[in-house]
Amino acid sequence: MVGIIWLCQWALPEASAAKVQELQDWLFLCLILVMALMWLVVINIIRSQYVKLLVSSAESGRLGVSDVDIKTFKRTVVETLQQPGKEEDKRSCIELLAQIDKANVSEELAPLLLDLSPALQRQSLEIMVQHPVKAYVGQVRSLVNQTSNPEVMALALRYIWMVEPEQEIEQLRPYLQPEVDPVVRGTAAALILRRGNREQKAEATNTLRRMVTHKQEWERVMGCRALGEADYLQGLRLYIPNLLQDESLRVRCALLEVISSTHLEEYYPSLLRGLYYKSTREAARSSLVRLGNEVLSRVVALAEDIHKPDLVRMHAWSALGEMSTPEAMDALVVRLMTAWGTTRRNILRVLLKIPQEAGIERVLDVLGRSGVEVLIEQELMFMGQVYAALVDLSDPQVSFPEANMLRSALQDLLLDGTDRLFLLMKFLYPIERIQAATFNLQSGQRTNMARGLEILDNTLDISSKRVLLAVLDRQSDEEKLQSLSEICHIEPMTPQRRLRHLLELRHFLSDWPLACCFHACRSARWSLTADQILACLRHPKGFVREAVLAYLKVASPRALAELLPMMKNDPTRLVAAQVRQMMQQLGVSDSAPARSATAIRDSSLSNYPGIAGFEAN
Repeated sequence: MVGIIWLCQWALPEASAAKVQELQDWLFLCLILVMALMWLVVINIIRSQYVKLLVSSAESGRLGVSDVDIKTFKRTVVETLQQPGKEEDKRSCIELLAQIDKANVSEELAPLLLDLSPALQRQSLEIMVQHPVKAYVGQVRSLVNQTSNPEVMALALRYIWMVEPEQEIEQLRPYLQPEVDPVVRGTAAALILRRGNREQKAEATNTLRRMVTHKQEWERVMGCRALGEADYLQGLRLYIPNLLQDESLRVRCALLEVISSTHLEEYYPSLLRGLYYKSTREAARSSLVRLGNEVLSRVVALAEDIHKPDLVRMHAWSALGEMSTPEAMDALVVRLMTAWGTTRRNILRVLLKIPQEAGIERVLDVLGRSGVEVLIEQELMFMGQVYAALVDLSDPQVSFPEANMLRSALQDLLLDGTDRLFLLMKFLYPIERIQAATFNLQSGQRTNMARGLEILDNTLDISSKRVLLAVLDRQSDEEKLQSLSEICHIEPMTPQRRLRHLLELRHFLSDWPLACCFHACRSARWSLTADQILACLRHPKGFVREAVLAYLKVASPRALAELLPMMKNDPTRLVAAQVRQMMQQLGVSDSAPARSATAIRDSSLSNYPGIAGFEAN
């Protein structure tokens, strides 16, 4: 405003005071209008983002009843739903209302049903059905008489028959006619199967039988969904095996939900198999989570099976975390102490994602603060072994390509170990601080790394604090190894002896570094023990077995010739092809009987001098 006054006096030095005053008034008015418009825009943006923030906070468990004034909040939400606005904002308001007070949500949503769009009506009814209240059945019944949306009508029918069990079931029979939309027809059939007499159940069963065998995909999908809502499936169980192999993805996913909602225990293996395929993975995981402790042992067995794909095992661990039952969390914590590498990292992430920090509290209850510190020291001691390998393999004579590949793999192991260290620190200290330190340390810039180390220096109070900070600092491998020597004894070794020592720690190595060890030994012509070779021939990863076979081809062709017939039926196609090629090169008869993989365990390689030291030729 001062600037406008000065501008007017400067631009009109000879004008009268009245004229200058009139110009100033107009400029002030324009300025006020512009500022008011800007204020309205900013307030609208803040309001929109605030609603999304509240929804996000409620979904993640950070917002509860104690954080808001319930009456004022509900009144604000109702006013927002009544006023014109974006449907997305109204959907967010309904989600937020359900998160804050789901049990009494019908009180606010029922009077608004007739004024909402079909999509919002469906969303409101899906929430109301979870906690039906008889007092609001009149508004829902009015919705049945007015709506033309089949999904809304199906939800409304379910709500009515849930709160009024004494209502005559005959009123549902007209909805079983073929011309009725399959969404409504399936819902009516499921309700009749729950509460009808023998004749009514037979008619509903025939309706669902026609739906699940219909040529149209949507009919089969709705038929399967109806099976999940019914309590009476005796005559329809015969169709489940065929539906599990249906050509339609939506049908198969719907049937997985049926298996969980009806507790069909004989088909629980199908839920586990659903985790193997991207198309059914989400439906299978949500079904397993819904069953909870009922499938806990099966999910744990799948997650621990090292012969299963890593992605499938990861989703099995995630399912345990989403169950969030005390038994599931205990299973995760117990396996956290014995797991290593990728498995430990997956378990840590799952525990940290459990809402309301329940996973963190469970870990501290079971292991205690000292137990978490022990896990941190384990990671540091393993990193000490890796740094020792990098130092010992830095010899100029060890400069062939396979050694460089091994060094790169060991660097990746250090990155994985650092990642697990930060995850473990989140169980002891505020997550925000550890995230800030992680962000700064991973930036690679000196100033940011110094800031990250400063954050950790002011946060950590564990006994291995100095060693941990030294490992995260920008120091050479030799300096970090010197710092790590405070918590573990590490002595220098020759490159060959160091490789043997690494293979003794094979249970802690990832798959690729383990394979690189054999490639390096093959190229450098370093000998390994028979136990190390036989153990890695039984490794679940095909490329590790492939590396061992390549090593044996150079180290001891005679020992390889004995082992090849046992592996010609290897489950990995690349390994099986490699075995057949080697059998041809070594003149091993292809008609030799294939022995089981366990026979490798009983084989003795000690009689072959190529195992203790390469043969002369």
